[in-house]
Amino acid sequence: MASPRRLNQDEATVRSILIDLGLTENEADVYLSLIEHGSMSAGDMLRNLNLRQPQLYDITSSLERKGFINAVEGRPKRFEAIRPEAILLAREETLRRNRDFFLSWARAKEGAEYIQPALINARNFKAVINNAIQVVLDARHSVYVESTPDILDEIAPVLGLAMSRGVRVTVLLFSHTPLLELQQKVRSQFRDLRTVHPGQFFTVIGDDRQSVFMPRSVALGRDGSRYGYVFRDRDMSWFLVHNYFNAWYRATRINVSSGPAGKVYYSHRLAINDIMEYGLNGRSAVLTGVMRESGKSVTMEGRILSFTVSEDIVNFTFSSGDEKYTVGGYDSQVEDIEMVALEVL
Repeated sequence: MASPRRLNQDEATVRSILIDLGLTENEADVYLSLIEHGSMSAGDMLRNLNLRQPQLYDITSSLERKGFINAVEGRPKRFEAIRPEAILLAREETLRRNRDFFLSWARAKEGAEYIQPALINARNFKAVINNAIQVVLDARHSVYVESTPDILDEIAPVLGLAMSRGVRVTVLLFSHTPLLELQQKVRSQFRDLRTVHPGQFFTVIGDDRQSVFMPRSVALGRDGSRYGYVFRDRDMSWFLVHNYFNAWYRATRINVSSGPAGKVYYSHRLAINDIMEYGLNGRSAVLTGVMRESGKSVTMEGRILSFTVSEDIVNFTFSSGDEKYTVGGYDSQVEDIEMVALEVL
């Protein structure tokens, strides 16, 4: 039995990928050895790997069942790896079929009376990422992301899908990576992109209503394994939104857009951002909201007059006819109207 061999970084990454594909650590090591050395007998593998013969028999039998290796009869019997391209193509097709069946089954089983818990403890990194992806998939209007570049890579594909269906995505990066390197890495992907140092936390917030949170030290990898929390609670998500935009306003722009992204805003903070950024003061608009004191729903046409942004108060002033109103976001305390939507004409 050989002494354990220390894997380099690339080998450790490939091993992790194989484990994600359903292999155990020992199965991944055997498959990697066959990729590296070609056809091998059991004796060859025992000389190269830190395994005992009974273990190796179980491992090679399992790898055959899972479709990763072939056994070539002879004296001695030899084993060869099936090419990674073939394995991945087969897995992708199986995943596509299983995905369609599973989603169809899940939609049929989801009960209308199911009440989602307000707080979930995401106990490992995969749980954090999968819940972040779910937040993005659920979003209809806006997604705010504060992240390190490496974690952003994990969710960039689903963010791209969200943008393709009209969701406004803003990204705030924190990292020790130099600004120029960040620009080259992610500039082309996101329209609204800034960097801040130091960062506050990792978060993904969808429609100001649900969010995923990870402490900064955990996101930077200082506390060992990464974990986080999922908030399906508008109050906590709104608290994160408030802190997110406080950092957004002092952040350094990586991408500077030529104009606002759209005419209709369902996010009060995005509306304020674009009023500030693109000089929407004086623009005609249609405001939909709720009168704070009476609870009455209103829709009115008028003009955006001005905005206020401070640590405690974030609002804009809207005139309709002879009246002027202050307009706040969710849980407004001092404004006249809580905004539901703002259409800029």
